[in-house]
Amino acid sequence: MNKIILPLLFLPYLFSCSRGAIHPQDFSGKITDSFTTSIAKDGLKLFTYRVSLPPVNNNKRQVVTPLGDLSQKNSGRNNQLPSKIQLKQSETSIELLTEQTELGLKKTLEMTNFCHTGYIELYRLIEDDRGIIRGECLEGANTLDKQKFGS
Repeated sequence: MNKIILPLLFLPYLFSCSRGAIHPQDFSGKITDSFTTSIAKDGLKLFTYRVSLPPVNNNKRQVVTPLGDLSQKNSGRNNQLPSKIQLKQSETSIELLTEQTELGLKKTLEMTNFCHTGYIELYRLIEDDRGIIRGECLEGANTLDKQKFGS
């Protein structure tokens, strides 16, 4: 009996550690991203990094029912409530998109050299299909930054 219980107790830990590191090539062709910058007259440097995934199923559209149809909606099985598996998949996809958004922002900042000494995160939104991070560079814009990124 103990031989069966012990492996079952450690099974969730095994699966939670099985996900390896995220590599940008894993998302090649699956994610679109954009990086926009803004330099204020006083030298304040702001940026917005956006990531989006293509829709999972283009044929299915979410249908919004009017309040009068609630009795009809609730009469059958409740298909609106996600199962535990669907919730877990959603959590995993959000975790993956969060990691990819952070990695993409890091690589983009390295490539563009927009923030020389780091940044402060002002806003973050990560959902199933998109991620947004807005930030402010720790340093102000110099003449080269204004020429390269505009003011």
